Amino acid sequence: MTEIDSHLRFEDAPRELEAISFALDSSGWMDCTFAASDGVPLTVRASHVSDVLTDFLDAAWTLATESSRAASFVLHREPDATIVGCLATENHILLLITSSDDRRAYRFTSTPESLARLIYDGVAAVDRGAYLDTWPTHPFPEERLSNLGELLGA
Repeated sequence: MTEIDSHLRFEDAPRELEAISFALDSSGWMDCTFAASDGVPLTVRASHVSDVLTDFLDAAWTLATESSRAASFVLHREPDATIVGCLATENHILLLITSSDDRRAYRFTSTPESLARLIYDGVAAVDRGAYLDTWPTHPFPEERLSNLGELLGA
């Protein structure tokens, strides 16, 4: 798993988010990878306790429809967790990803439209069959994905 080097500090400028991807593990874990403009990705693991894809889609919908200026959710890692917070400013969204075990925070920036598209593309790329085999606790969020796709004109 690739992690950001420890030399990056919270005070450093947020990095532009370029992709979000989800990789399933046969043991009920999922890797969520945030690819940044500087080429240094952040990968966060989440257990099947989290409804990862739905949480990401709901945050994208909330921010893209401007029904809220903020969205947050927790990616459980048993017993630790990662908090994903999204805060909309005038034209950008700041993503703050905080790990409970090492208490480091990572910052990314995006626009509402770009973030929604990155989340849509990442979730759409997940293999449905593999998801059902490895993530039986939560159904694949097909309707939410479809709704976000319609909003984006995808």
